[in-house]
Amino acid sequence: MLPLYVLRLGGTVVDVTTISAIYNLVVIPSSIFWGTVTDRIPRRREFFQLSYLGMGVICVAMFELRSLFWLAALYGLLAFVLVANGPAANLLIMESTDKASWMSTFANFSLIANLGAAAGLLVGLVWSSYIPLDLFLIFCSVCSYCSLVLASLLVKTPTITLETANLRFSPRTLFSNLYHVVTNSLQAMGTLSSRALSVREFRRLYRSMIAGAAKGRTLLFYSSFFYMLSYALMVTSYVPFLSASGVIDSAIFAVTLGSVILQIIAYRSLTLFTRRIGEARTAVYSVVLAGMSMFLIGVSAQFLQNLVLAMNLLLYSVFGFAFALWNSSTSVTLFSTLGGEKQAGMLGAYTALSGLGLVIGSAISGPVSFYLGYPINFTVSSLLMVLALLILEGAFKALGPREDRP
Repeated sequence: MLPLYVLRLGGTVVDVTTISAIYNLVVIPSSIFWGTVTDRIPRRREFFQLSYLGMGVICVAMFELRSLFWLAALYGLLAFVLVANGPAANLLIMESTDKASWMSTFANFSLIANLGAAAGLLVGLVWSSYIPLDLFLIFCSVCSYCSLVLASLLVKTPTITLETANLRFSPRTLFSNLYHVVTNSLQAMGTLSSRALSVREFRRLYRSMIAGAAKGRTLLFYSSFFYMLSYALMVTSYVPFLSASGVIDSAIFAVTLGSVILQIIAYRSLTLFTRRIGEARTAVYSVVLAGMSMFLIGVSAQFLQNLVLAMNLLLYSVFGFAFALWNSSTSVTLFSTLGGEKQAGMLGAYTALSGLGLVIGSAISGPVSFYLGYPINFTVSSLLMVLALLILEGAFKALGPREDRP
């Protein structure tokens, strides 16, 4: 509802994308900060309390301080607060369950979070049909305070605690973070690695790229950069596009809800796809599907204005489905190529390039849409997706069959 709220305050698509870019810029250093703090403070409940209390207060402040300046500042602060419990949540799962149950526990945790996101969108759909949209911020605040109470009552710190170093080397936690992208992709990209790369690690990574030792992985990183650039370019301007096309608020919630539901289905059916056609084909086909959805959304914006809602109910759901499959399959591929070689550095590079794509895409999306039009923005997005596809195919060719990887 935040993009809609920006538009209600008199903002344009440029304001929406500027505020989104601020959010993206804050997320990554915040996740590094909270990862470090979590290591130094072994308690877990306090991080949940801080995150939920902060979100509740910020939602009320957004309702009271109705200006684009304050909204931008508060949205940046929201990014800082939201990631506070991320490392603690992943560590708490690992500390409170046996290792054999990690994968299923992470999956269940993420599924419940995503069902909560779908429920929130469903409430927003009904709410925006009968009640002023700005009051929805108060509802969000109340939900946050309910989470605060539940966290205070239910979250306990285990007798044995781990450090965030355990997260960097676990494909389970990487998959969990990427799975959580359904509810907040920008936050997830910021929490893949819990520390920044050192200058020495960047130099080593650069030398390995020049030497060709990491060619397949390097192409995988670049493909992710262009994918996230394309993704942010489209998604950041998507709600303003629907609003400008005359789609009512409740229908916008419905479009987003459809996308979230199909993403949940995609994540739950990932194993079926990878077993039948493999990780590489799953990733490649998902990029093709995402690019086609983007292109057709652009076509609907230009030529099928009377059918925008019907087209986007279908196309944006397909796009969400494809995005979920891409996220999952490429994360599995990434870990299958890491082996024991500088995992933290490689994950840091992957995170940095993906996050950079998000920041750049969200920053330029508004100006492109405002000055050149939404159809051009979506067309450029689909072309960047084609580039991501070509690089991804090159990455899989360089990596070779799964059994030949390190």
